[in-house]
Amino acid sequence: EATEIAQKRNIKGIFPYCSNNLGVIDYLKGNYHKALEKYFEGLKYANANKTIKGILLNNIGMVYQELRDYHKAQEYYRKTLSLKKENFDSSRFAPTYNSIGLTYKSLHQYEIAKLYFDSAYSYGKRFDDYYTKADALGNIANYYLRNKNYFQAEKYCREGLSIKKEQEDAYGLSTSYSDLGAILLKLNKLKEAKDALKKKKKLAIENNYNDLLVPVYQN
Repeated sequence: EATEIAQKRNIKGIFPYCSNNLGVIDYLKGNYHKALEKYFEGLKYANANKTIKGILLNNIGMVYQELRDYHKAQEYYRKTLSLKKENFDSSRFAPTYNSIGLTYKSLHQYEIAKLYFDSAYSYGKRFDDYYTKADALGNIANYYLRNKNYFQAEKYCREGLSIKKEQEDAYGLSTSYSDLGAILLKLNKLKEAKDALKKKKKLAIENNYNDLLVPVYQN
């Protein structure tokens, strides 16, 4: 409806926002190719509006990441980062560094991924971006878990878990408890592992995070 009104009144500045929001709906429904169409359509109208342009570029990167085209995802995340640098918007670097790190992780380039996660954590800490800071800590914990450095993995996982508790982030807590359970299993701390996994199971059931239940039951 907003798009129709904008077209009738020729309010072109609204078009990219409408296209982005419609793209987000398709993305959440898993219609990734339709989401890309909407995001690219939005870019046509973004013009000099760097804010919405940055959002659209980032969202395109997210779609390519879901489609497992990690090189394309990197390309658009880097465009997002470049735009943020042009705007001297260092307060928003953290999530983009985290996203680039995840693409490197998916490409099995773990050492490079770790550098981006460290940058994400550093900027998240500097600008009190609690969610990205916590996500970066979780990603660093998984890096150490993969490298069988379980003590470091536990340390970073617990730090991220603590932030998610403060923010009352139910989904984030669920994933952190799952990671912690997996780490504690490797450390043979079976009772603590079971307690962490039970907490995750409770949160997942209460909030209908059905996709998160699989690793709980496996562990």
